[in-house]
Amino acid sequence: MAYSYPIYHNVQTCHYKSNKSYGGKDTSVDNIVVGSSVKNSYPIAKCITTRHFLTDDKLGNICVFKHSVDGIILKEVIFKDNDGKAGEYILTRSALKRMKGL
Repeated sequence: MAYSYPIYHNVQTCHYKSNKSYGGKDTSVDNIVVGSSVKNSYPIAKCITTRHFLTDDKLGNICVFKHSVDGIILKEVIFKDNDGKAGEYILTRSALKRMKGL
């Protein structure tokens, strides 16, 4: 890998002989469409991964990664801020775990 990105996509599909990957810095957007051709494709999901640096009252300076699908935040991963990079892992919050209890 030539570059180190804080947001990294490792793509696996049935027609690739090996994994394909790409990175992003602060925001990465995947617009997924389905159908039978370029002219007959329709959106099914917009996946966004972001990175933000914040100051939390309890945790101090942190780096927060959020992953959302169609505007709904599904997961957050929080690290200590290490001079503008993700440092020590703190915790993961998942909306999916909360939704299982419904």
